[in-house]
Amino acid sequence: MSKKIILTILLVCLPFWFGTSANPETEPHVKIMEMEGSVRLQRNIPWWQFWNFSSLDQDDVLMEGDRVQTLGRSTLFLEFPGGSLVWVEPNSLFEIREVGEEKNSLYMSRGSLGARIIRIIEGVITFEVETPSAVAAVRGTEFFLVVERGKTTLSVSQGQVVLIAQGVEVIVGPGETVEAYRGKAPGVRPSDSEEGAMELTSDSSSEKHSGMPDRIREKLRGTIPDKFHDD
Repeated sequence: MSKKIILTILLVCLPFWFGTSANPETEPHVKIMEMEGSVRLQRNIPWWQFWNFSSLDQDDVLMEGDRVQTLGRSTLFLEFPGGSLVWVEPNSLFEIREVGEEKNSLYMSRGSLGARIIRIIEGVITFEVETPSAVAAVRGTEFFLVVERGKTTLSVSQGQVVLIAQGVEVIVGPGETVEAYRGKAPGVRPSDSEEGAMELTSDSSSEKHSGMPDRIREKLRGTIPDKFHDD
């Protein structure tokens, strides 16, 4: 094989091996509004260096493909294009899959987050959070999501979220909570039969904030008190 052919192959393959650099000035990005404690970032890392993280700084922005880890007692408050807000709790690990004015998405491996999603177009999914056991498709709402080993728990405060697992969709409304276990439909526990186990638990309180901690709900609502209700 000639040197010219070898050089051509290397030029073609290098972006796949080492990743490509992102430019926050020209590409959609996620703004860091607040950060406490130690938060780590993985960007443009070769696949064989999956363990290699760097420290995230308050002045940084996040791009598609970034993997972020909040360590113990660390939190992260993010603003996505379009004004949607996400609060990430300690000991969480997630990847930013898609960033844009019309739709954003995350893959959350573990941990918990609270979100206040702005609806851009009526009836259109504007935000998705995928976990190892389910996908939460959001049209404009406020919810709290916890990802544990083999289980995803979704609690909705306002609006509606469609939780999808094993091809089954469940609409979760205000004050309702549903669990999804890996390999099972939403609401079906590992010990349950597949039939007739699609029950939602409900919080009948007037606040209807369900499983979201008060401090997170107040943070999300205090930042954008009026935008949430815009259609």
